Amino acid sequence: MNDISLYIHIPFCLKKCYYCDFNSYPGMDDLKSTYVNALIKELYMYSYKLKGYVVRTVFIGGGTPTTFTISQLSLLLNTVKSAYNIEKGAEITIEANPGTLSRDMLYALSCLGVNRLSIGLQAVQDDILKSIGRVHTYRQFLENYNNALAYFDNINIDLMFGLPFQTVDLWLETLDTIIALKPQHLSCYSLILEEHTPMYDMVRKGVYKLPDEETERQMYYEAKKKLRSAGYRHYEISNFALPGYECRHNMVYWTGGQYVGVGVGASSYYSNIRYKNVDSIEDYIDRVYKDLLPIDEFDYVDSQQMVIYAIITGLRLIDGINLDEFRQKYRFDIEKEYGDVIEKYSDLDLLEIKNGRLKFTEKGIDVSNTVLCDFLR
Repeated sequence: MNDISLYIHIPFCLKKCYYCDFNSYPGMDDLKSTYVNALIKELYMYSYKLKGYVVRTVFIGGGTPTTFTISQLSLLLNTVKSAYNIEKGAEITIEANPGTLSRDMLYALSCLGVNRLSIGLQAVQDDILKSIGRVHTYRQFLENYNNALAYFDNINIDLMFGLPFQTVDLWLETLDTIIALKPQHLSCYSLILEEHTPMYDMVRKGVYKLPDEETERQMYYEAKKKLRSAGYRHYEISNFALPGYECRHNMVYWTGGQYVGVGVGASSYYSNIRYKNVDSIEDYIDRVYKDLLPIDEFDYVDSQQMVIYAIITGLRLIDGINLDEFRQKYRFDIEKEYGDVIEKYSDLDLLEIKNGRLKFTEKGIDVSNTVLCDFLR
């Protein structure tokens, strides 16, 4: 049978963070029941198309999915289990923010088959959390995390560096505090300043000052050093895991696997076609209630596009790309077709071929986006 992964987007949240440009909506509680029903309808629409597929991973993201009620999440997850062929032992992840994980919620999620929890913390200092628009405190996170340990043995914590008022010492404090909790997985993201966000305006007006590029690079270096010494495997540019706890769902994206996304703004890739749903929640609900797939864009991915995408995502992995396997899978010789790019960045000690794998050097990881641009020609 063919493998596929399933992403479900729940856009609701308690408050939009100042840096967030994701498809998310604070409040709007009156739309939640209607939206759940729309998700269920879309899930059934795809289930008929995917009869010959086995679902290896499920990821419920947002927004903050745990702003849904237990009954709404039960309805959603039971639909997934009844409409799809879910692999035994499939990884089923849900994202959550501190303050939305009551004991009842944690218990219900575990009973519904969720076996991986991803908690958005970002920092351990309450003043920094407040400065970026988070609505929780570190104490709330710690209470939720400790309660979650009774139900989950696979927990990810999201952290951010390069934040306003964040020094290297404060970042080290965050790392040391979280490492002591021994979560199975950590994601460490640098702040990306996006236009049309409150954070962008505050920085532009001089209200907030961000750490400079060299400080941010040092923060990333310290994260790699500390997490590796604590036993975490650095397996993707922003992700670290204890052995065996790499995120299987995200590995699907990074290794060119197939996935279906349901919900407003969700993306899909299967049968060599990329789809994207409409971004407006009202349009999404309207289309699904008319028994129409809410697709806004779709593109056939030709062999050249497939190769470029596989190179870009594959190089995000610390182990890089197995050149022989890539040649067999895509009928494309990276060394031959991109020999000049590889030579250029090998001479700069940014790329290397080692044991048959093309990958970034330690130095190259820091400037990966610049290097990857040369593969987009």
